[in-house]
Amino acid sequence: MKNINFSIDVMTHVFESLRVNALKSSLIIVSVAIGVMALILGLTFSSTLSKSLVWQFENLGSNTLTVSSYLPLTEQLKGKKAHISHSEYEYIKRNVADKTQNITPIIQVPGARVQYAGRTLQPSALGTTYSYMQMRSRYVAQGRFINDADNTLRRRSLVIGQTVVDDLSLTDPVGEYIKVNDEWFVIVGVMQEKGSLFGMDLDEIIIMPYQTSQAFLPADDHQDVLIQMNAKDVSQINSLKRQISGMLRELHHIEAAKRDDFKVETTDELLSTFNSVIKIVSVTLIAVVALSLVVASVGMTNIFLLSITERTNEIGLLMALGAGRKFISSLFILESSVLTTAGGIIGMFCGYVLALLMSMFLPDKYTVEFPITTGCIVVLFCFLLGVLVSLIPASKACTLSPSRALTQ
Repeated sequence: MKNINFSIDVMTHVFESLRVNALKSSLIIVSVAIGVMALILGLTFSSTLSKSLVWQFENLGSNTLTVSSYLPLTEQLKGKKAHISHSEYEYIKRNVADKTQNITPIIQVPGARVQYAGRTLQPSALGTTYSYMQMRSRYVAQGRFINDADNTLRRRSLVIGQTVVDDLSLTDPVGEYIKVNDEWFVIVGVMQEKGSLFGMDLDEIIIMPYQTSQAFLPADDHQDVLIQMNAKDVSQINSLKRQISGMLRELHHIEAAKRDDFKVETTDELLSTFNSVIKIVSVTLIAVVALSLVVASVGMTNIFLLSITERTNEIGLLMALGAGRKFISSLFILESSVLTTAGGIIGMFCGYVLALLMSMFLPDKYTVEFPITTGCIVVLFCFLLGVLVSLIPASKACTLSPSRALTQ
């Protein structure tokens, strides 16, 4: 019963103190809540992105190889560049034809400008072949996709995304003629809608035959082709990978001791690379938020130390009325932990609400999962942070002399 009365007295004093010092309390809660909200949002974002990547890479299949140019950031900062040219793609295609089912080049067409009936757009533009549709699981809703004849004859055929259809106000797009960089193209198909992903419109795209795209690209040596292929036999994928690596090292004149300026990756390796990047970003985010909370805790410690000076008479009066050191220290520890825990809970709630709002801008297949376990751990961390922050002020408050405190 005595312990219950003690706890009630402490809680009464704590909440009365928080009410009297509402501005100080609010600032502490807001500072903690912002840090927690940023952490929750960041972890939700990275978790959603990771799952969406898994879904996309699963469509590629375990027998898929992706060949791309690559240089470490340190090499790029030195002004070095890496690329896989059109002629290198053709060379690889000829030499692995007997081991692959499909081999698809994908190249970005920079600065593509689409014009129709006085309207102008600048969508993302790709040059590719028929097998792109199957390898990327991107199918047409109307018309057809780019076919082999389009590439062989370098036809001005175009497949467009739904956003392009809407922005150009095309009522019956298949068969319409539009200009791309002042060249006339006929629309042969419209892609199925993909929606948006983190603000990036996946339907604001035009796709033309790979061979046709060469007319809109710089010289061969300055092109950068991404190559994807399916191995006929999944058990031979590693030998195929070694063969392609050997060809590119020879084509790029890379000496034995030097590292590759390209990557030849299986689907699992590609997914692992992306997940590694996401994990690094997540860990960095956690470190930054944790550091910001630690910095905030220093400020909170100073605030509580200052409040001792402001509340000297109150502390002296409590001591004179028989309050012991345990009671005085409990006031500061509980007050601090209540503020930081409240900030953690509010931050977690705000992060959850914003995550739900974020999910409204994602396609249906991208589900946002709120990290409840992580949120609870963060709130517990906030509570412990509040306890640690208050230890020095609580210790100082306990050392005050009642008689001296009452005279100040």
